[in-house]
Amino acid sequence: MTNIDRNKIIKKIVILFKNNVKGKKPNVSKSDIKHDGKQGHWLEKQMGISHNASNKPDLYGFEMKNHTRGKTTFGDWSADYYIFKDEDYKISRKDFLKAFGLPNILKNNRYSWSGRSCPKIGNFNAFGKN
Repeated sequence: MTNIDRNKIIKKIVILFKNNVKGKKPNVSKSDIKHDGKQGHWLEKQMGISHNASNKPDLYGFEMKNHTRGKTTFGDWSADYYIFKDEDYKISRKDFLKAFGLPNILKNNRYSWSGRSCPKIGNFNAFGKN
């Protein structure tokens, strides 16, 4: 995606937000949902997407989050660079995760690079990564 395409998409999201969400309070009084996701479902509906619990991008390649009662965030949280996509390093994603990640015993020992093994900014994690 070029910067021009990205900027057009961001403008579309901003227009949707300004027209459908900004300044409005979620009306969840008639909702039969029994969890804390009522406001997030309202937000997704206002933005024209089906409510979901997925962390995959919702809107034009951007993920929408309503983490708090006062803030809604949109973003592309993918990394700028993946070493396992760089052919010069000859390492697969699977091998990268085995080397730097942790097995998740709850998911058949599938490896993950999050939590304790994830690098910390300005500090070392439990694995010595910074």
